[in-house]
Amino acid sequence: MNTNHAPQHFLFMLLTPAVFMAGPVSAWDSLPADFRSPHPLAPSLPQLSDAEEDELDALIDRFMLFDIGKLPGPAGLKAQKDFDALGPEAVPALLRGFARSARLDHDCPVTVIAKKLRLALLATTDRKLLEFARDESESVDLRKHRGVVTALRVAITTHLARLDRAGTPQPPPYRDPRLAKLSAEEIRRRLAANPSDPDLAHALLGELASRDDQAAFEVLLIGAGSTYPNTRRVGRKHLFDWVSKRPRPEINRLLSHEQSEARRAAGLALLAGGKAAGEPALALLKDPVPAVREAIHAELVRMARKDLGAPGDTPESQARAADAWKAWWMAR
Repeated sequence: MNTNHAPQHFLFMLLTPAVFMAGPVSAWDSLPADFRSPHPLAPSLPQLSDAEEDELDALIDRFMLFDIGKLPGPAGLKAQKDFDALGPEAVPALLRGFARSARLDHDCPVTVIAKKLRLALLATTDRKLLEFARDESESVDLRKHRGVVTALRVAITTHLARLDRAGTPQPPPYRDPRLAKLSAEEIRRRLAANPSDPDLAHALLGELASRDDQAAFEVLLIGAGSTYPNTRRVGRKHLFDWVSKRPRPEINRLLSHEQSEARRAAGLALLAGGKAAGEPALALLKDPVPAVREAIHAELVRMARKDLGAPGDTPESQARAADAWKAWWMAR
């Protein structure tokens, strides 16, 4: 086909949404269908439905038609207003639109979309989102707008390097605000249905960590004791967050809790609380559970920047380690 004689049809083909390979899907089946899970390739963002992504593709296409003078009048002005209102959740759609606009002969759409992407991406600390955007930008056609495309790639790569140098942590996955309506028991059942999904655990246990009640604590203990390493890591973090917000007398009582994960979290919270608060936690170097002893020892080594002795597995070695670390702690 001679595209010189069919400019509108050619534009339609260029603006047809590209097919992007879907990433791995998390096991969120136990949640209501309209709950939003973290995006598998950009976990700080919600994963939109296929219909919502199609709507965003159509919105961006209408904006491109407006930007090249093909959609005049009120419809064009609305397209521009809708485009300007797009938020961070539209980044995956904007990346698709960026790829489509780079194949057009017009400079405006690719430049405007690149600017909007740059502002959104430089405002995030989500490395997975940035890596996803970098990978997508590297697949964009360079033949017509090499400068614009290359500038966006460089901006993303530079921002990633800046985050690495600063040691900026990965933000938590997106958490649907409607999780606040779930009871602790409902959250426990959903965790039990999907025990190996760390993103689900992060969302559900993160919600519980924001609550003050005992029921939340009991489910946090279950998450922290998970047999799945990634879920256990997430559970321990949120249990620590919950325990750290308790009054000190309550944390001290948790040092003798029957659940080892409660003792572990309490000990770490007390060590983080300063000299007076942390001394009782040193008794956990003699805890009967190795994981508790090891966690307290590892935190002390991190704080001291040296190792005064591991507790080991015998009462004698544990006593020596406890004495050595207590002397260091009191001399601080």
